[in-house]
Amino acid sequence: MIVAALPCPPLGMTGTREEYGTDITFTSHAFMMNVLLHTAYKCNADVRARHTDMMRDAERQLLVAIDSLQLPLYPPDAYAAFCCYMRGILHASPWVHADTRFTPLEHVCRGDVVHRSTCDHARAHDVLYGERGASDHENKDYMHLVACYAYRIRNDVHSGC
Repeated sequence: MIVAALPCPPLGMTGTREEYGTDITFTSHAFMMNVLLHTAYKCNADVRARHTDMMRDAERQLLVAIDSLQLPLYPPDAYAAFCCYMRGILHASPWVHADTRFTPLEHVCRGDVVHRSTCDHARAHDVLYGERGASDHENKDYMHLVACYAYRIRNDVHSGC
């Protein structure tokens, strides 16, 4: 439920599969789920409290950043704000490496793992925010979906999302 409630879309991340030495792409939300599980089960109460506080701070900073964007929203600016937010909540964990890399916005293609995860997450948001069946997410490109997340944060009902 925590990951479903994150205010940003799943972001593409790049990492190295150490056992093979090859690069892999995965979503920020899948990684965040593992970070949260690790923090919940392997960290003491002080570390968990600090992690939670840092996540709240990152969310406050995201809200300010999205609110300060000019209208109409430019998806790369919203994406940069979402990357900064996700980096903040991931780095709240003492176990996440400082070298956190996100794939460029334009590298996400309709139907790939990041796009599919974003469509699933957007449907979860539709349910959370009482907008069931509100949109056909699969037919939107990733840049449009990123803009929709930013418009939702701004509460802009005239966004076309």
